[in-house]
Amino acid sequence: MLSRRRILAGITTGVIGLGGCAATQQEFSFVANPAHFDETLLSETGYTLRNREEIVQTRRVTAGGQEREVTTTNYLTTYRRIATVQQTEYELVAAIFSSPSVSIIGQEFNPLGEMDLPEVLRQSQSQFGDAVDGNTKLGERVDTQSIQVLGTETTLGIFSGTTSIAGREAELRLPLTKLKDSGDFIILRGGYLMRIADTELSRILSLFKGTEH
Repeated sequence: MLSRRRILAGITTGVIGLGGCAATQQEFSFVANPAHFDETLLSETGYTLRNREEIVQTRRVTAGGQEREVTTTNYLTTYRRIATVQQTEYELVAAIFSSPSVSIIGQEFNPLGEMDLPEVLRQSQSQFGDAVDGNTKLGERVDTQSIQVLGTETTLGIFSGTTSIAGREAELRLPLTKLKDSGDFIILRGGYLMRIADTELSRILSLFKGTEH
């Protein structure tokens, strides 16, 4: 019988939630446009919609010497693919997160604006630490590529990771990129076992390049 393990390649809903329009003193609501992967590419790569979530957050920030309450609406969409490796089924999950720019008096308050890829990876992992029935340990960046997403040339970082599967350590690969489009920050992340990296990376790249927003 095939057993099933889950690999979560997540985008945080906690730290990158301050999220596209500018605000005056009276405007404190910021709403992202949802992003998704192209339906044709989903079919070609074997991924299907897993979950779509609207994330509304309210925080206080200090701008212009005044404390202001800011409400942001972000969107997290996840997709999954079932891969069979050595008689075990793994649920691979790719995710896309959109978060609006928060501009108040010319100052950006969405922390995504200042984060580099390693930091985005670490922050997102705080919400998705369990990868395959165990805790994922993040490693170093092992590769960097340039890809085009939504008409923008952006950097794709591929990071290493390890997790526990049935008591054994397994090596992971975690591709991740960040860009800005139409006033929103877009985060794309995937995750898969190192042993299927040759085939799975091409699927992930196809999805990322087919992002619609």
